[in-house]
Order: sequence, then C-alpha cells, then structure tokens
Amino acid sequence: MRHSILYPLCCAIALLALSCQAQAASFAERLGYAPTDKLLIIHADDLGMCHSANLAGERVLAAGAVTSGSIMVPCPAFDEMAAYAVKHPQADLGLHLTFTSEWKTYRWGPVAPRDKVPGLLDPAGFLWHEVEQVAAHASPAEFEAELRAQVAKARAAGVKPTHLDTHMGTCFARPEYIKAYCQVALEEHIPAMIPGPTEANVAMAREMGLQYPRATVEALMAQGMPTLDTLIRGVEGDDLPSRRQAYHQAIRNLKPGITQIIIHPAVMSDELRSITGTAVQRDADYQVMCEPETLALIKAEGIKLVTWRELGKLLRKGEAQ
Repeated sequence: MRHSILYPLCCAIALLALSCQAQAASFAERLGYAPTDKLLIIHADDLGMCHSANLAGERVLAAGAVTSGSIMVPCPAFDEMAAYAVKHPQADLGLHLTFTSEWKTYRWGPVAPRDKVPGLLDPAGFLWHEVEQVAAHASPAEFEAELRAQVAKARAAGVKPTHLDTHMGTCFARPEYIKAYCQVALEEHIPAMIPGPTEANVAMAREMGLQYPRATVEALMAQGMPTLDTLIRGVEGDDLPSRRQAYHQAIRNLKPGITQIIIHPAVMSDELRSITGTAVQRDADYQVMCEPETLALIKAEGIKLVTWRELGKLLRKGEAQ
C-alpha cells in the first residue's frame, strides 16, 4: 500500500489526534531512553566520493565514535564503498542522495539515463554545481527519477541502506523534491534524515535557502518517521587543533534528545588535494574521530551513541500501528 505524503488538513489532524499518546513521548523516549539522555549520531558524509573518503570512512567507523555514514551513489568510488557495505553488513550506512557535482574538475553525472533527466545536466553534461541550479532546471519528475535510480543502483550492488539523507540539502530545495524524498523513504521502510520542526531547525533551513514543510514533517512524525532534535552541520576551524577543539566543545554542549553531527572525513592524499580546497579540514575530521580521546570524551559526558538503524525501528513501529 502506497503512503500519501501531503495529507489534507483533516487527515493530518486525525492522525495526530490518534497518535497523541505516542507523540507525548519524544523519539528518544520511544527508543527506551530517559528524557534527560543525550543521544548522538556522528555521521560521515560523502562516502563513495573518492578513495580517500572511503578509506577514512572505514577507519572512523572502526574507531567507535562515528556510528553512521552515507554513500554517494553517482560518484566514481561508489563501487569500492558498496563492496565495503556488503562485507560489513553491520555498518550503519545510508544513501547520500546526490543531485549536484560541486567540484571544479572532479565531476560526475546522473545514475538515471541522461535522456530521462535532461534538467539535471549542466552544459558540460555533469550534474549542476549548485543546489539553486538544480531547483531551477530539474522538474520534480526528473528529480524523482534520479532519486529512485540511485536507490535501485545501491540495492543492486548489495547495499542495504539504513536511511536516506541529502547531499548539500538538495532534497529540501523544492516542496516536490521533499515529497519524493519522504515518499521513497517510506516505501523503503527506512528513515529520511529530517530535522524536527523546532524553531532552530526551521531557521537553519531558511538560512540555507531551503524549504521546511512543517505540516508535512509533523504528519510524517505521526506515522513514526523519527526526526532529529538537533542537527550540527559542521564546525569551524581550518586545521586539526581548531577542529578538534570545536568538535570536543560541541560534544560537551550536547543537549538532551537526538543530535546528529555531520563530518566529512577523508585521508590526506594527492587525490584529495586535487579534488577539493577543503582537504585539510576533511583530513582533520578523519583524525579527530580516530583519536581515542574523542570516544573517551563521549563516554565521560554520559552520551549514548545511536545509529539510524536504531531510529528506523520507530518508523516500522509507526507503520504497524
């Protein structure tokens, strides 16, 4: 049975009323944690982008502080990361749905047949550099076709994604994109990464120039779709000491509820330097998350590390109600 995303107002009200008792408890509480518990996902983005990112992803996942990551299906190093996911089925790996190709010379195109998604292609035949360009040129049908093609390619490679999330926030660039993003997550029975409808999260989306459909998110929550209480998209700092300090401070300042900290780890290499001007920051992310002191700090602060696989149990419970 297909799920409807954009409920009529009366349907949304009815669903919310029926689930009032369940929604009285936070998602953290529904997982069995106390209201004062601090739950944390440290999430490695951009896996599959290149070998340097894949190598770092494997190492930070093994180190223990990073509990989750997501794979960019259109990118050149996807097959390498997919093979890792198949070999390590316990790893909490989702799909980093990718509709942009932002680097100057290291580019990639769509997974879907090009004649099916012409609006996703820039004049050079790659995905657009910027989110705004995607939103201006790609129709909702083209966007959904590419989204589904990425999920299908990952599945065909043996990847069993624990969640979906969005590279550069493109899935929140247009209401129709958000609908497709959430629709596919529900069909796949896995969470879509969505910050909860707090004022801070809504303001963050607006600052990024993205949409935040509060009513749609609340209706999804009524179906059991877990949302993040806090999303930390990155930290300041251009070198290892400053980024270490910023990450440690973010961990110390964590609030009760579910927080996700996004990192972009990659091992320093000629490959990485040739791709991006953020090579130093990415290598610093990798180093900080491999340092025993980071995991020790998390434990000392009484923080509970969780995964998207764990959050996905709430979605399945919600669908069964």
